[in-house]
Amino acid sequence: MIDLAKAAIWPAVVLLMLYLFYSPIRRTLDSLAQQHPDDIETIKLGSLEINVRARDLPVPKPEVADVLRLTDPALVAELFSNQRGGGNCYYPDENNDPRFKTDSRLAELGLAKMEKTKTPPSFCPHSYDYTVTTLGHDSLDFLLKFVSVEIGGKK
Repeated sequence: MIDLAKAAIWPAVVLLMLYLFYSPIRRTLDSLAQQHPDDIETIKLGSLEINVRARDLPVPKPEVADVLRLTDPALVAELFSNQRGGGNCYYPDENNDPRFKTDSRLAELGLAKMEKTKTPPSFCPHSYDYTVTTLGHDSLDFLLKFVSVEIGGKK
């Protein structure tokens, strides 16, 4: 479980950064692309260089765009780290584990589903079964496609 969390950290950080800057980048690229549709391939912001064409960026489903506007970096990172679902143990209890609030917010947004474990393990009386919903998987899929395009992949 710890190895999985470690492996999910760097993609989550990259996705988080792209997610945070997606809207301003998209607006800028759309504006530039309308003025010079075939001329824009590279944008430089200080030492940061982005090679992209606005028309190559994936377009999210409307429900994905709507829900991603309501998320924050912690929610996106938690969604990626729990994308396979399973049992989540909240220690010492639900009221004092910050992940419970994050996971609960994901459930409120419809990105995940949480149910108190019917027969929790003895080592974790505050256990919940956690699953990512279809909307959660669609959101993860969009974010991965976005990153893929940004690093040179295809839609």
